[in-house]
Amino acid sequence: MRKVKLFSLYDTNSLFYKIGMEINQEINKWPQEYFAEDQIEGCVKNLRTEKALSIPEIHFEKSESKTSSKIFSNAVLRPGSASDMKIKVNVIEYRIPFEGDANLLACTVSSNQGFKSEEWTVDTKTGELAIEYAVYGKTSKTIIHEHKNYVTDLMQQQNDLKAELLKFNAGLENMIRQVVEKRKAEIKSQNSLLSSLGLKS
Repeated sequence: MRKVKLFSLYDTNSLFYKIGMEINQEINKWPQEYFAEDQIEGCVKNLRTEKALSIPEIHFEKSESKTSSKIFSNAVLRPGSASDMKIKVNVIEYRIPFEGDANLLACTVSSNQGFKSEEWTVDTKTGELAIEYAVYGKTSKTIIHEHKNYVTDLMQQQNDLKAELLKFNAGLENMIRQVVEKRKAEIKSQNSLLSSLGLKS
C-alpha cells in the first residue's frame, strides 16, 4: 500500500511527452527486419498495446464508510504542538473501489493544475482507495458534508482525466506510425549512402 494525492501530482502533458520519447527510443532500436512488410504491422500493434494507458476508474457510487476510534499524538491533531500527549478520537473512514492503472490516479489534466487533494491510501491488492478523517475540531456532520463536496470535485477531475487519456489512446497508433515512417526514411537514406559507397547495409 502507498499514499497518493489524487489527480494532483503530475499533468497529462508530462505523461504524454514521456510516452512519446519512449516510443521514439524503442522504434529507433528496432532492427531493419521489423520494418519489412510482413513484420511492421505486428510490431506496430504490439507497441500500441504496450503503450496504451489503462485508464483508472474510481467507483464513487460504491463508496463505503465506517466509524471507529484511534489514538493520535497531540502533534498530529495539532500541528506545531510540542506536547507528546496521546488523544483518543473518533475516525471516519471511506473506502472506494477502483480499477485500472493506480499510477495514473495521481495524474491531472493540464488545465486543472492547482487542484488540491487529500492524501489517500492505495491498496492495489484489494483495488481500494481509503481515506480517514479524525473527528477533532469539527463535528462528524461537518466532515461528512466536506467529504461529499470533495468527492464531487474528484468526480469532475476523473471525468476530465478520462477524456484526455481516451483521446491519447485513440491517437496512439497514428503517433507510432509517424515515428515508424520517419525511421523507415532514415534507414532508406542510410542504405542508399552505403550502397553508393559499395558497402552492404
